[in-house]
Amino acid sequence: MNHGFRPAPWRRNHRKPRGRLFARRSVECVARSLATAGALLLLPLVWISCLKPEERLYHVELQVGGTAGYVDIVYESPDFLHREEDVQLPWTYGFDAHEGEELHIFASAPNLEDTFWLLVLEDGEEVLIASSCLCNGNYVSVEAHGTVGHWED
Repeated sequence: MNHGFRPAPWRRNHRKPRGRLFARRSVECVARSLATAGALLLLPLVWISCLKPEERLYHVELQVGGTAGYVDIVYESPDFLHREEDVQLPWTYGFDAHEGEELHIFASAPNLEDTFWLLVLEDGEEVLIASSCLCNGNYVSVEAHGTVGHWED
């Protein structure tokens, strides 16, 4: 009793196809497999090429020294703002910063006869030095602004 059931077309004839038809289907199947494999191999390469390159990390050291006994210091970046008052000189502060990060350093003293300087080091190499100046006849200050990894730009 058949009940209207018909076997699938490939099961009707149990013979395997031979000759050119079989060869053509085999080549098409292999070509599709290779195309899929190639796409799967290229996908991670495309993803890796889209990743942002890792930024270099620098060790930045700020130094303030000179004849001033005490100064007020402010240093800031996009990630932090720090203020220290009545800091005794010489003063040094080190931290790690990413390449391209903007830094601003400011130091001031109320005694008009004081002189001092600011030195910025990246990985132990001097990248900036600035000397104090008299501002508005009220205080002496030194200021520096720059980009980590690109102070000369």
